[in-house]
Amino acid sequence: MKIIKPVNGKHPQISKDCFIAENATIVGEVFIGKQCSVWFNAVIRGDVHYIKIGNKVNIQDGAVIHATFQKSPTTIGNNVSIGHNAIVHGCTIHDNVLIGMGSIIMDDCVIESNSIIAAGAVVTKNTHVESGTIYAGVPAKKIKNISNEMISGEIDRIAKMKRGHGLLRDSQDPKLIKKTKLRYKDLNSDFIFLTEGFNFRSNELSAVIGLEQIKRLNRNIKIRNEKI
Repeated sequence: MKIIKPVNGKHPQISKDCFIAENATIVGEVFIGKQCSVWFNAVIRGDVHYIKIGNKVNIQDGAVIHATFQKSPTTIGNNVSIGHNAIVHGCTIHDNVLIGMGSIIMDDCVIESNSIIAAGAVVTKNTHVESGTIYAGVPAKKIKNISNEMISGEIDRIAKMKRGHGLLRDSQDPKLIKKTKLRYKDLNSDFIFLTEGFNFRSNELSAVIGLEQIKRLNRNIKIRNEKI
């Protein structure tokens, strides 16, 4: 059963059109905008400072969002995707950002718009991630700039992904798949590949989720580089 409860008299404020999974936890001074999704086992804990989340934010399974006691709130902009088991703590994330699976964003970091944090990256305290860049590694460092094509095609596309069951429905839409340059045999087991915004060209994909993950996904999904 989902847990949505006040802390110290401060109640979560969640837009009515959001999807909240059955066992997600949202407590305290939390503000969640329109068309957001909070998936299974995700925790948003606004007990020591406020957490403000914009519109069309996708918080995936097992992610933890917290703040720093009496010092640093957490602010997340619009059209942001936070991957499975990521930790976002006492920091600021601007619009159109992809936070990779298992990554950690530490206190007082600023992630500017149109940026990607690679899976497993650790963005250390006070790091400022410039707009239009990919950061990866431990500690996270800039590895490349994001092409205009990726910004317009992939990060912007996060905004189109709706909440809850709509994610699965949209991911199986042949028109959407054509637009995102993919052909598929069976998306039943790997539909999340589309919903996470990871349908990059193969060289860009490897920088974000790693070669082993690509191999696993490619069992059911064939990536083609030709233009549609």
